Amino acid sequence: VAIVTAAGYPGEPSRFEGRLKGLVDAFKAQALPKEVRDRFHVMGGECNYLLRVNDDYRLEFVPAQEWHTDQMYDWRENKEVASFLDRAEEFLTSYAKHLGVEVDVLRKEYAVGVLPKSDTIYENLEEMALACQAELSDASIPFCAFNGGNDVFVDVGNKHIGLQALMRYLDIDGSQTLHVGDRFTLTGNDAKVREAASILWVASPDETTFFMRLLYRDILNARIL
Repeated sequence: VAIVTAAGYPGEPSRFEGRLKGLVDAFKAQALPKEVRDRFHVMGGECNYLLRVNDDYRLEFVPAQEWHTDQMYDWRENKEVASFLDRAEEFLTSYAKHLGVEVDVLRKEYAVGVLPKSDTIYENLEEMALACQAELSDASIPFCAFNGGNDVFVDVGNKHIGLQALMRYLDIDGSQTLHVGDRFTLTGNDAKVREAASILWVASPDETTFFMRLLYRDILNARIL
């Protein structure tokens, strides 16, 4: 089981833990053995950070050399990443101004985004994401420009790349993988995963719980039969 998220906190595994505190605390409370913990990972920043649970039941980063693909080395060490993010930031801020949306800018190691300072219509976020995808379409660096629901972000890399790297690291293929997500539209950051594995499109945490219970039941039945 792996959680693949756009959230990225370079050098700060504790911030990932903060988002998953209930789950990590449950691992510790149940004293899960290493062979079980080794089957859980967190992929952050779309595809830029991989974490696992250590013997102290804390999240730790998996060293890059253990899971990075050759493709990822090609662009992660590329000096053009900063220039690409500069370009994305300039476009996002100028287009937000064009739409009359006042925004704050959040810049990260491999991402840049704009957050409206006040309520705005959903269509403005969609327009910014779509326009950004078109503007950056000639970029040599893989990216994901998406509407996060309350913001618009451009990330270096995407979940498709992250999922491929994760499957390679775990030695599994697409036929053994099911990606559960809620953003499979053109402006969603789950869309590209369709190219790597089967998908399950959900609309809420309750829906996710419902389908996971069905899956768990089927797994148990398969073992019995």
